[in-house]
Amino acid sequence: MTFKFKFSKINEPYLNIKANDLENARLDVSNAGFELQEIWHAENAHSHETWKDSASLDHVRFNVIPQNNVIQQNNIASEDVDDETCHPEDASRQDVIDELLSVWLELHEIRNHLTAVPDEDYFYKFQKELTPLDRFWQKVSETKELKEADPEEWHFIVNDCVDETVFAFYELSHDDRLAIVH
Repeated sequence: MTFKFKFSKINEPYLNIKANDLENARLDVSNAGFELQEIWHAENAHSHETWKDSASLDHVRFNVIPQNNVIQQNNIASEDVDDETCHPEDASRQDVIDELLSVWLELHEIRNHLTAVPDEDYFYKFQKELTPLDRFWQKVSETKELKEADPEEWHFIVNDCVDETVFAFYELSHDDRLAIVH
């Protein structure tokens, strides 16, 4: 009897790659069936990339080691230097709040630009959908206004013996008429 245990991957596998060798590593990984999922930049420096295999759902992270002349001149090992570039510092609470506010303001401006309604309260009011009976009574009032506004036109289009309510009922859609009769 054999047992198979599945443990969750807490840390995804990573490779430390020099910036000069990044393009070759990208080609190798993409030829292996991986797709680029995300690219991280910290303080205008390329810090790491995450690649994902769509078939096996495996992840690989490339920690990009920048090529600095200072490091090469002093012969310092790259493993001692790449801690800052591999793990960017988390944003503070104030940074997150500032970013959320700026995104909200941008979305607010886009909405104002795309909508022609100047009243801000219009967007926050709940508008109840009209029932078939409400639409019927609205049509009845429109028909009465039409008849009172120009009786000659009413007589020309519709015979005088037709009531406004009957005319309004047949102006409704078939589904609305069925809902009212039901």
